[in-house]
This record gives sequence, C-alpha cells and structure tokens, in this order.
Amino acid sequence: MRKVLLCVAVAALLGVAFVGCDGGGSGGSEEYGDKPVVEMHPDTKKYDMMQYECPVCEGKALKEEFYSDVDDQGRIYFDKKECKEKFDQNPQQYLQDYTNIEKQMGQGGGGR
Repeated sequence: MRKVLLCVAVAALLGVAFVGCDGGGSGGSEEYGDKPVVEMHPDTKKYDMMQYECPVCEGKALKEEFYSDVDDQGRIYFDKKECKEKFDQNPQQYLQDYTNIEKQMGQGGGGR
C-alpha cells in the first residue's frame, strides 16, 4: 500500500512539473506574443490595431520581428517567419480572408 501511495505522489508531482514547464495555463506573455499589436512599433501605421492572430495560421503569439507592410494600408504581424514568407508570396489571398472576417464582425456575423 505504501508503494502505491508513493507512486501516486510521484506521478502527481511529475504531472505538475510538466504542466509548469510548457507554460500550460500560466497565461504568460509568451502564450500571446511579446506585446499587443497596438504597442508594436508605435509610430508605424497598423493594418488592424486590434489584430491578435496571424492571418496565415491563426496563431495567437504574434511577434514584433515578423511583419509585412501592406502598400499604404499599414503593417500586419505574424507569429513566425514561415507565415510571413507565405504571406509575402500571395498577400491578396490572406488579405481577402482577413477583410471578409472584418466585414463579418462589422455585420454582427461572428468574430475571429
């Protein structure tokens, strides 16, 4: 009986340690990116001041160093380099989807 309790206690401690290591449920800034888009490059025009997800993969951890400037419309941020590269190959594809989402939100048709 003592061995069973010891095994359960060790398993519980290991479970807590693993959850803590990957940031699961911590709500830390890494989970949502370095900072809000509105604070990234403060003197630069943004395509969407309320952007909170990558337009390519819908990742939430937007990074200040991964962005593309869209003509004179502003700057769009991404969560990783691969998404920025994919966007740069065909920006209109992703902007079309992004614009449709914005229109839906304006019409009360849902959100991102």
